[in-house]
Amino acid sequence: MKFNNTHLLLLLHTHLNPNCIELQASFISASRYVIVDESHGKKLYYYFVESEGNPSKDPVVLWLNGGPGCSSFDGFVYEHGPFNFEAGKPHGSLPTLHLNPYSWSKVSSIIYLDSPAGVGLSYSGNVSDYETGDLKTAADSHTFLLKWFELYPEFLSNPFYISGESYAGVYVPTLAYEVAQGISAGIKPIINLKGYMVGNGVTDDHYDGNALVPFAHGMGLISDELYETVSAECQGNFYNPTSESCEDKLTKVDELLKDINIYDILEPCYHDTPSRIQLNTRVPPSFRRLGETERPLPVRKRMFGRAWPFRAPVRDGYVPTWPQILNSEEVPCTDDEVANAWLNNETVRKAIHAESNYVLSRRWEHDQNHKNLTMRGYRAIIFSGDHDMCVPYTGSQAWTRSVGYKTIDEWRPWYVKQQVAGYVQGYDNNLSFLTVKAAARHRRRIQWPVKQVTKSNFSEALAEIKACILNSDYVAVSFQKTGGHSAPWHKILPIDTEETAYFKAKQAAERFQILQFAVCPFSVKASKLIAHPYNFHLFPRDELKVGMPSYSFSCQSSYLTAMAQEGISYLSKAQELAENVQIGLLPPSSCTVQSSSVHSVADSLFTERIKSRVKNWISACKDSNKAEDALISSLRKLISGSEVYGSRPSLNIDVCSEHQVKLALETLKEFVDVVPLQLAKRGAGVQAVRAVLTSSQEDKKLLEKELQDMEQERRERVLGFREVIDFISMSQRPVVVHNLLNVLAPLPLTMDEFKSSLHLVFPHILDVSHLMNEIGPFEKMNNMPAAISYLERRFPGSIDVNISSQADTDKVNIHGHNVLIVCRLFVKLCSILKISLDVPEDGQSHSSPSLERHSNILNPCSSNSRDPIEDDVRIWTGNSGTVSINNLVFLWGFESGISARSLKELLCDSHDVFSEEFDVRMVDRTCAVVVFWTPGLAECFLSIIDSGEIISTKLICLISEGLKAAGYETYKRVCESGLRKSDLADCLDQAMDETEILSGAFKSQQEQPVIYWSNDEMINLNDL
Repeated sequence: MKFNNTHLLLLLHTHLNPNCIELQASFISASRYVIVDESHGKKLYYYFVESEGNPSKDPVVLWLNGGPGCSSFDGFVYEHGPFNFEAGKPHGSLPTLHLNPYSWSKVSSIIYLDSPAGVGLSYSGNVSDYETGDLKTAADSHTFLLKWFELYPEFLSNPFYISGESYAGVYVPTLAYEVAQGISAGIKPIINLKGYMVGNGVTDDHYDGNALVPFAHGMGLISDELYETVSAECQGNFYNPTSESCEDKLTKVDELLKDINIYDILEPCYHDTPSRIQLNTRVPPSFRRLGETERPLPVRKRMFGRAWPFRAPVRDGYVPTWPQILNSEEVPCTDDEVANAWLNNETVRKAIHAESNYVLSRRWEHDQNHKNLTMRGYRAIIFSGDHDMCVPYTGSQAWTRSVGYKTIDEWRPWYVKQQVAGYVQGYDNNLSFLTVKAAARHRRRIQWPVKQVTKSNFSEALAEIKACILNSDYVAVSFQKTGGHSAPWHKILPIDTEETAYFKAKQAAERFQILQFAVCPFSVKASKLIAHPYNFHLFPRDELKVGMPSYSFSCQSSYLTAMAQEGISYLSKAQELAENVQIGLLPPSSCTVQSSSVHSVADSLFTERIKSRVKNWISACKDSNKAEDALISSLRKLISGSEVYGSRPSLNIDVCSEHQVKLALETLKEFVDVVPLQLAKRGAGVQAVRAVLTSSQEDKKLLEKELQDMEQERRERVLGFREVIDFISMSQRPVVVHNLLNVLAPLPLTMDEFKSSLHLVFPHILDVSHLMNEIGPFEKMNNMPAAISYLERRFPGSIDVNISSQADTDKVNIHGHNVLIVCRLFVKLCSILKISLDVPEDGQSHSSPSLERHSNILNPCSSNSRDPIEDDVRIWTGNSGTVSINNLVFLWGFESGISARSLKELLCDSHDVFSEEFDVRMVDRTCAVVVFWTPGLAECFLSIIDSGEIISTKLICLISEGLKAAGYETYKRVCESGLRKSDLADCLDQAMDETEILSGAFKSQQEQPVIYWSNDEMINLNDL
């Protein structure tokens, strides 16, 4: 099954990226089991990620983690997979997923394989398969590859590489040799093997096992004296000491290293519950129980781990597994909570098609094939992070040199962005060894400080961000919604016109609400980006009981609970008005009226009566200060209608219309000590005007200040985050976005209405996706991390980012960083396009004049905005030509699980209409779209099916088996109607049942929309 990453996230119920647009990455992923032994039921599990660049040409890379016994999900989760995983809160809950800007999928397609059976999610129905060697593992993996390429023949011509880390130093060359032998023997399909890569790979006990002590000395972890002593006592044999004095000295080395993270000496060492001290005291306490087993062990569910350290005691016939290391069953110095929580969640397992637990026990042997492979011309790269102490680079360097090849490229630095990234040495026969500077088993990511704003610090942050907006030239925004599309066809597809794209965006906006909104006021001064990022955590609660829409949520329950407590409320303007009416209060600002010089007789009588009443009331209030009988004073107030507002006298004046409200307010202006208020009627309108009497001008100013403070407090309580939006609008600053639709209120019925209403709120909107389209070869980069990476490679010149210090820099958090990527991308694009960001100092304009022609270009089909025809979108199937929507036919009712290629082959000789050129693309698993490149054939095909006059026996068979067809109008009705079943076929069936118009779907139009077929330029509004 194939699905995009947004679909995956929804299936996993994980919390979406702070910028949902970021989650619209271009890669496609697939996961399933491949049976490599039918009789034993042996199944190997894989997870495939398609390249985000050019999948038809980019290399295909098989990734294997070592251990031995480690799932390749280790690499997926912790190293170079498409996502970064943030540990969930509370402990053990599902992690949050974020796109990884440094994923290998940026330049290659990757197969993450769990091998052999018993590792990760792979298993066998026969327990004897869990006892295996490297040759059997290689044979099974080779069988897997042959079957995998049969499933995906479109990748057979791509360059293929085998790669891995740790014990994959054995797996990789062994498997590569097996594949090479298969190629020589002509075993089909012929795999286009080009080479292999091994990272920090276990290969030779002698070289790797003896590398630890020299590495520790070179890194300054042990003293010169200890190193000289242990070297003299052990004679360089640190792995298998033969004397007691050597063991004693090694014990001192172990004591110094025991609290260091062996996988990355720069990273902190995670400590779990203390373990009992057992077994050989030569090794650190955290390794002393390694190998302690008398029978095959049940593997814990997660089956994640790291490379086991050399010099640990291992019983013959058993592979050391991490549950044997500590009583707590945790890997020393690492915290695998993220992988454990994610992979053990039943929803996750269902989503990635993984099955349940299994038992593992296997043997391993050592076999070296580097010479055999490199002598055949296959390229080999042996790379090592120079801070990995588990399999030190010094050992890999030694055994690579021991192969005996001539050095043809002397030891030298290699560079990334003009910075030394490591060192490389080249040998004959395509063998290279290189180090990666300051690298080990974990990625290190730049974390910018972003201030997190919740209900508790909203008032403080509101004052800060208002000042930042006023002092900045631009405001960037990004957001995260409460969910995303639950089915692939729900998102905006290449086949969508602007109209159908807007229908989908509108329905999603009304179904899902914003959960996080990042705002970043910024300026650019002398090539420096000065940014003030804030990330607001929101929650659409109905605490005022005014009625709220029903929103869907797809996130972790723990996060939802936290946001229900700490999330900032917000109301639309319509909801605010409803709240005012409900609580019976109108703000003082609404008391301002214009004087009228024309009054009717009735108006004059009304105003004179108010004057007389107010004068008597004021007189009664002042007389009450004199010494008189309490009864008389009470009667006086009763007759005048006096009440109390706080501690001040007040008088209510009943009104029957808005006109009388204005007359009353205008009349009260004549009384200098009176402050007027309006009392709202429950339901609508104003029921009375209240006059409050102050004792002096100072008291009047004090009351007005109290009312203003009350109004501000009310606005913060009622409007919540919308006050931020209102202030951005009031500031008139240009708003920088990335494919953003307005989702703060229900969207208008049409795209034109949406554009008009949005421009009233934000006069200057700058969409970076439009600027990206200004750069010709940039078309395929449709997510921001990939775009930044591409631009920085192609257009040298860095952007200095200066972040304000409002955030708590002691706390590392990942929320809201995408708004900074929007800023960086915008500044980089403007630099490339020679667009000045200088804002005129005359105060007449808040935007750079050179940006005017790029402002307010909002097109849901933004990737096609360069085409002059309004409804164009881009389509691609190897043919870049345009096609009218009249040439599209939707097919469904075919065999489940069929591929686009198989369906096309099935149609090819079913009727004469398919004798001309056509293409097929799967919309989802139940529906495909057929593109007829010859005008008129689509209409002809639909007419044939509609009339029942079918002359082809094969086509008759297909229709009898359930094949159905419809034109674009039916698809448009589905989008417009809001049908949201998971399968498009069900929605098309319902639309067909509700109308008998099928042939009318292709009526001639004065201007027919044209679309382009492009899988690489998927519109990036699918999470709206």
